[in-house]
Amino acid sequence: MVPAPTAQTDLKEPHENEIHVGGLHAITRVPHPPVSLQIVQDAVEAFLLSRRVANCSAATLRIYETNLGRFARVVGPAVALEDVSTRAIQHYLVGLHETMKPISAAQHDRNLRAFFRWAATAGLLASDPMRGIPRPRIPLPLPVVPTEEELRVVLMACAATFEGVRHCAVILAMAHAGLRAGELTHARVRDWNPADLRIMVRSGKGRKDRVTFLSPATAEGIRQHLAMRPGVGDSDPLFADAHGRALRSRHVVQILHRLSARAGLPTDRRVHPHTLRHFAATSWLRNGVGLDPFGGEPLLFCGLRRLLVARNAFII
Repeated sequence: MVPAPTAQTDLKEPHENEIHVGGLHAITRVPHPPVSLQIVQDAVEAFLLSRRVANCSAATLRIYETNLGRFARVVGPAVALEDVSTRAIQHYLVGLHETMKPISAAQHDRNLRAFFRWAATAGLLASDPMRGIPRPRIPLPLPVVPTEEELRVVLMACAATFEGVRHCAVILAMAHAGLRAGELTHARVRDWNPADLRIMVRSGKGRKDRVTFLSPATAEGIRQHLAMRPGVGDSDPLFADAHGRALRSRHVVQILHRLSARAGLPTDRRVHPHTLRHFAATSWLRNGVGLDPFGGEPLLFCGLRRLLVARNAFII
């Protein structure tokens, strides 16, 4: 016999996500995603918004936007998200491997996995269509490292002008301190400590701060560059043009390529910011700097924070 309903319990208004069966119990119903998020392009935009809320860096957001935007254009921006099958994703990834380097295709793979994992968690999809897709294998070729002679001729190609002195300081800072192009262009005068021969890198890769050390030759190059900029203040860029404006990463790449050509280096041996970073790492290894037991990188290359962690690990 069904008990009579009471005014306080059984006659209450059902929740919008509950279905009452026979007046006895409720079954929770999973709400459907908003119609506006059921197509690929809108879901991608919602994912990018979630990454901004997560405080991802501007560089990370640009990569997500570029890679996922390409995916949306290929599968169709107005296609329903739930109609994107595992097979379609696999065909897309195979196409990437045929048109770009493996490391670039692997980046697209990671971005797609993050997107579909988020879509499943957010309830836009019943399951993650990439869960059963194997991750791509990435070959690990030896990096291109400039020789000391190649670095010497590039430095000799710098003229005895304001730009030439700055170019020398830029090259030495990357070749001896392992600075990335973005770290170099964002450095301020206050970040440079001539007494201790060090530079504070603020918000480097992964938005992490670290301290990196310079050689006496690099320190002298920076002093000469700053001496040619009268009235320079602590908040000014450490490396700037004749008008005091900070360099951009693409300008650094262009400078290195022009100097490499002027020095007579072949195209496949021209100097690049990342090859100078490899030069710094191999130079430290040759000079007896040990490897980081946690990451396999030279200890100083990881900055002061990881150096202290490693030291404490050995003390313990």
